[in-house]
Amino acid sequence: MSKACTMRVAALLAGAFVSVACGNSGGSGFTDSGTGSADATTLSDARKETGVTLHTGDVASQTLTIKPQNPSLMVTVPPVSAATKQFTALIGSEAVTAQWTLDSAGTGSIDTSGLFTASGLLGGNVTVTATADGQSAQTTLSIVLALTENPGAITAATQTALQAGGAANTAFGWLYPYNKTVFPRGLPPPTLQFGAGTAGDAGVASADAGGAGFDAAMVKVTFPGLVYVGFYGPGTLPHQISLTTTAWNAITLSASGTDAVNVEVTESVAGTVFGPISETWTIASGSLRGSIFYNSYNSTLAGNTGAVLKLRPSEQQLSVVLPSNGGTTCHVCHAVAANGSIVEAADETTNGTQQDSVWSLTADGGASTPLYSAPDRTWDFGAFTPDGTKFLRYGAPPWTGGAWAPDVRGLGNGSTDVPTDLFDPKTGLSLTPSGLDAGPGGAAINMMMPTFSPDGTLVAFNHYDTGLGHTIAVMSFDNATNTFSNLRDVATLPTLFAGWPTFTPDDTYVVFAGGTNDEYSTISDSPPNPPQPTGNLYIAHIPSATTATADLLNGVSGGSSYLPFADDPNLRFSRSPRVATTGSSSPRVETTGTPSMATRTRVPAAPRAPARSSGCLRSTSRRPRGRRVRRLQRPTSPIPPSISMGKS
Repeated sequence: MSKACTMRVAALLAGAFVSVACGNSGGSGFTDSGTGSADATTLSDARKETGVTLHTGDVASQTLTIKPQNPSLMVTVPPVSAATKQFTALIGSEAVTAQWTLDSAGTGSIDTSGLFTASGLLGGNVTVTATADGQSAQTTLSIVLALTENPGAITAATQTALQAGGAANTAFGWLYPYNKTVFPRGLPPPTLQFGAGTAGDAGVASADAGGAGFDAAMVKVTFPGLVYVGFYGPGTLPHQISLTTTAWNAITLSASGTDAVNVEVTESVAGTVFGPISETWTIASGSLRGSIFYNSYNSTLAGNTGAVLKLRPSEQQLSVVLPSNGGTTCHVCHAVAANGSIVEAADETTNGTQQDSVWSLTADGGASTPLYSAPDRTWDFGAFTPDGTKFLRYGAPPWTGGAWAPDVRGLGNGSTDVPTDLFDPKTGLSLTPSGLDAGPGGAAINMMMPTFSPDGTLVAFNHYDTGLGHTIAVMSFDNATNTFSNLRDVATLPTLFAGWPTFTPDDTYVVFAGGTNDEYSTISDSPPNPPQPTGNLYIAHIPSATTATADLLNGVSGGSSYLPFADDPNLRFSRSPRVATTGSSSPRVETTGTPSMATRTRVPAAPRAPARSSGCLRSTSRRPRGRRVRRLQRPTSPIPPSISMGKS
């Protein structure tokens, strides 16, 4: 039979391919039902002639799927063996050739046939995507990495004893990290630290120098994507374990932001096994961006004088931002723009010259060009706009003699009012802002410890004019017109001094410190040397002007302290916390100054220096007097970090 015409149309309709033929005078053609005659052109011929794959049947049979759906894969290391999972792309019941991709690197690879091969380095969930015939399908592969290490060369018999667990010991407890710590990715491994666990110990956990350490320890970390078991020997210091880089990478890169990372430690001391003790961590699904600038007194890196130091979160090496000229120049009480372009700090020499200076910063966060110097230390603890183009001066009320509160070190000459003003930081010229005369009777506002919000539209500060040091206020700021407006008090602590505010990234909350000391610093953690200032962190909701204590940041959970030492509570000292974002994860708050870990030294309280003395001079009176040293590594500097997000 002759054909009058043949026309083939492939149409995607509700996921189904429908073929339409214009046939001969007999009119039979072919259909998509799978039952009609196809005497002029068979389905097979149509596929060959058009290059179009024709699928018959209902919609479900014509949709791309992946088999198996949502499988799991156990990967055991060691031994390092090829752990694989075969995936097949199907349209209906027919296997088709597809393009295969994974949504994350490091977990493994997938070849053109759909065979996934695990890397043996990471666990967690991986999205597997197949693309074929203009369709895409996905499934989730759940990888459980079972990783075992023996960096301490622990014998098989001791490993077995540790895995069996042992007796409880009240002295064997966590010192660091704290329970429920949130770790961003990209940091070096932490050093796990514990109280002494010698046989027969009793009492509270401690880690005093000279205490006997463990002979062997087992660390077990579990969450849905990982089962890690590591056997460790004694470290350089007793009661400490330095996790391997392999273990830390497996933990931080396998855990999702919602996984509860359970950590257990069991130890063997003189053949007696104690534990396990356990706690839970969270791994943020992002890394800290930019650099952290912070203040240190008597830094050996800067010639044993005050200095501004910089740390990139992924590094362990500190660098000095401002040159100390062989230790003859002190730089403290700094402010840095959020984009990392400019810094202000005290600029004092040993001959007594006191001034504040401004420097531009290089791309790597180092100081390059001196821009301006303000006389008589009147720019301390001010605030740059996020882009670094404007500087808001700390407004200090005059000191008329006698007790003066707040006695924040290093500000002004003490006898005259230093009103808040907005400056060009490169020239020191006032930008003649409006709205700063919103005080009683049109008086100038004293914005103490000001800080701009991340988007630069708000400024928070200690509103001394209203609360005499006890009130946090917020104002709106128009960067285009240099106008301040809408003054409102958002938090008042009637019996505590409220200072060092900082915004959350959404501009909705202000986190600030509240303490007993009119210097806005807890200064020391050395009872019983009086006075012993105390302080905690608070959070204020700006729209409702309501305030709450930030319990978890203060070391309190369920009404009880989770901190390791009896004298640790109420020392959330001192200078401002800083809120930072970690990639795409939720904000986190820096609660203490130094981002790196340093041995904690018990230092007695310093004699009170004269009001408004410089930060560099005051620091010379703070010397240790032979008190005992706790071998607990943790942040100890009382100076706040400034987080620069723009430069790394």
